[in-house]
Amino acid sequence: MWGDWEHMKQSYEDKVNDPWDWVTHFENAVARYTGAKHAIAVDSASNGIKLCLNYVRTAKVVNIPKKSKMHIPANTYVSVPNQIILEGFIPVFEHKQWERHYTIGSSGIIDAAVSFYENMFEENIIDDGSMDTFMCLSFHHRKIINIGKGGMILTNSDRFNEWVRPMIYDGRKKYMNYEIDEFECIGWHCYMTPEDARKGLEIFHSDKIQSVNKPVGSWETYKDLTKQKIFRQYDSQKSIVTYNANNDVILNNLRVGKYRIYDYLFNMQFKGSGKLILDVNPDDFHDAFEKLDLKSFNENVNFIIYDNIECFSDYKEDSVIKLLKFIFKRHGMENRLKFYGNNLDFSDKDINYEPIPFFIGDSSWQSKHIEDRKFEKKFLFLANAPKMERCQILIELEKRKLLEDTYYTFNINNKPLPPGFSKFEILQTPKSLDTEQGKLFVNRMHKILPEYEKSFMNIISESYFYLGSYDQMNMNEKPTFITEKTEKCFTSGSPFVVFSTKGYLKKLKELGFKTFDKWWDESYDNIESDAQRFNEIFNVINEISSWSYEKCQKVYSEMIDVLRYNQLHNYKFDHVNKKISLDREAYLNSIQKRVKHLDDLLIKSNLKSKLI
Repeated sequence: MWGDWEHMKQSYEDKVNDPWDWVTHFENAVARYTGAKHAIAVDSASNGIKLCLNYVRTAKVVNIPKKSKMHIPANTYVSVPNQIILEGFIPVFEHKQWERHYTIGSSGIIDAAVSFYENMFEENIIDDGSMDTFMCLSFHHRKIINIGKGGMILTNSDRFNEWVRPMIYDGRKKYMNYEIDEFECIGWHCYMTPEDARKGLEIFHSDKIQSVNKPVGSWETYKDLTKQKIFRQYDSQKSIVTYNANNDVILNNLRVGKYRIYDYLFNMQFKGSGKLILDVNPDDFHDAFEKLDLKSFNENVNFIIYDNIECFSDYKEDSVIKLLKFIFKRHGMENRLKFYGNNLDFSDKDINYEPIPFFIGDSSWQSKHIEDRKFEKKFLFLANAPKMERCQILIELEKRKLLEDTYYTFNINNKPLPPGFSKFEILQTPKSLDTEQGKLFVNRMHKILPEYEKSFMNIISESYFYLGSYDQMNMNEKPTFITEKTEKCFTSGSPFVVFSTKGYLKKLKELGFKTFDKWWDESYDNIESDAQRFNEIFNVINEISSWSYEKCQKVYSEMIDVLRYNQLHNYKFDHVNKKISLDREAYLNSIQKRVKHLDDLLIKSNLKSKLI
């Protein structure tokens, strides 16, 4: 014990000529005990860290630039990354254990908020002359010196001691009257009061304080901050937790060994015509979920896996999904494991599956108010990958002499043609539009080209048509798969016919969209035979080709209410689908702009009362 308070109190009081002297006495006592040259009392350890961070960023002797990375443990108190961010640095959370204290990046700042023991500063000082050392203590009511609120910065740096004194007191000098003080700097209001300092001295001179005091916390005391949505972008492992706009946990990117769950399920590798599936080690999966610590999440948080590209269909028999269900069932959380997918035809009472057309709404931010149009051509046909039905459509358009009336693209990326089609000259040369030259990449597939407004009807060739044709996820079945090819028609206000699977238009109607059976025959949607359905769609195209441009414009004018309705319904889907894929930061950054755009469209279309 460092002297009994009853015996020490009088000696302190004899030396107190000003209330601030209590702060100085407390600082000196702590400095001697910890082995530091200077101890600077502040109102909290958090503000102590802030002061030190500001110093290493602004002082010429240190000058660590803004946006420098500061590595800290993931399990620490929340104010540490807060102060790092507020001072313009970037926290990087590392999943590591610590006891007593840890250093904040390469700043020389030591967070020792849970500790207080003899010579603690002297033991941890960096004495090679490369940088100053700062150790921040906490006197919170749960800490060893528990005065309720307060802290200290320990250092041997005379420069820092001179710099920080006015910084903690609004730029003022502690012992000078306000009326005559010349302020030295723009400072903060974070000093320790004399009353708190006196209370700290009383605890310091009690039997509570020994040479070695048991720490009041460690890495095990604090929650893993990477599981907090506001900090997940700073996680050094990146893939521990990803949230969607609903704050549900997305499991797609959770790492299991070297790979992600997404890799095991959807990013399968192919060699020739065979499928190479990654080996599944149950122990690796169990380890990954032990680290995730399912029980630590709020009860209203779900854990989702979404299939955002192809129509995955093996939800019932897939070994990875069975293993995931087992893990969640073992934790009593089976009802919180959910699957969202593009397979609009799949349903099973044993799988928490919600069919959601991922692509719908994706281009909706490009929506413009739909009005009467004059057309330069009757048809628009955009075909990139040279699938069999797309080759046939282009050949048929040429045979029927309709290409002069058609804006079209074909095989822009110059992929190999299906067997038997190399003899057709029209298929030999990749074809792009004048407004869209060069290769077609995914980020350009959702762009609304000017040709949408210059043509009357879009001839859509969706991803699936022929049953049994090769596809990496659905070789023998072709579920209803709605992609950007249809979705862009909603955004652009384009009527369409669609080469797809049976019941495709029916599914669009079930999703709330309207089609065009008032103006032409859509019974092709009910035809089982792919070949017969192909022919019936071309009968519709033939009929439209016989219309004059004046009739096309008149019919388009009749359709405007339907087209506006589809455009706005599509726009609403863009927000629904955020629960699948878009993370919360990106969603919140875009939502205000998009909601305003939606309101503008609703007002112009006079449909707000009908949709909301």
